[in-house]
Parts: sequence; structure tokens; C-alpha cells
Amino acid sequence: MVQESSYIKDNPSGFPYKFYQTRLAYGQPGIMYHWHPELEVSYISKDKGTYLINYEAFDCQTGDIMLIQPNSMHSIQAAAQQELISDTFSIHLDNLGRSIIDKYGQRYLQPLHNAHFKIIPRIQPGMSGYQIIKDCVYLRFLN
Repeated sequence: MVQESSYIKDNPSGFPYKFYQTRLAYGQPGIMYHWHPELEVSYISKDKGTYLINYEAFDCQTGDIMLIQPNSMHSIQAAAQQELISDTFSIHLDNLGRSIIDKYGQRYLQPLHNAHFKIIPRIQPGMSGYQIIKDCVYLRFLN
């Protein structure tokens, strides 16, 4: 069974985002194929599994960062004999100014939301941008 718990250590600003942990055990149903308008950044904190993103499979393991664009179809399964644990930061791009008609929204957020910009779904340790994303998102919430 999927176990999910939401937690925010400190959010005095009231800024609208979600941060939650998901636990998937092998042999139990995973997260079914679905989509939503939020951007998700997930850090794999334990074991191995597979993310199916827009009909493409990405194997993941401890330390990987998974990026899921808004409105992308995706599902998650734990690997054989594994318990996949991920910590996920989720935010709707409207909360960053996507719907505002300005240079930033039009140049970066609209193309990301509409899938005109494609992001790399799996970032592994040692890849460009890995440490910046991990430090920016996860050190803020996990420490």
C-alpha cells in the first residue's frame, strides 16, 4: 500500500507549495498513471524503482532526482524486493507567476508549463545541476 505523509518543517510565509514523502513497497500497488498541473521535484531517499513519465521508463535509485513537468502523465513502482522512498516538492507554476504576462513568465514558465521546454526527467549524482537542485530544494526541507 502507498504510504504518503505531508510535512513542512517551517513555512511562516504561507507560500503555496507541498512537500511530502511517499513510501512504495514491492508487491503492493504503486502510484497509478496520472497527471496534474503542478511541477514535481522528487529526491529518491531509499532503494530503487521505476518512474514511467510520458510512456518512457526511467529507473531510479537512492540519490537520484526525478523531475516531472506539469501535465505529464506519470506513474511510480518500487523495484523487486525494494521499498522506494521519495521526498517530493510540488508547486503550481501559477504561484511563481506563470499566468502573469511579463518577460519571466512568457520566456520561462509558460514554455515549461506547455511542454515547449523539455526538462531532463532523471538527474543523477555527478550530472550538471544535480547539486544545485539538491541544495536548493532538499537541504531546505530535510535538515
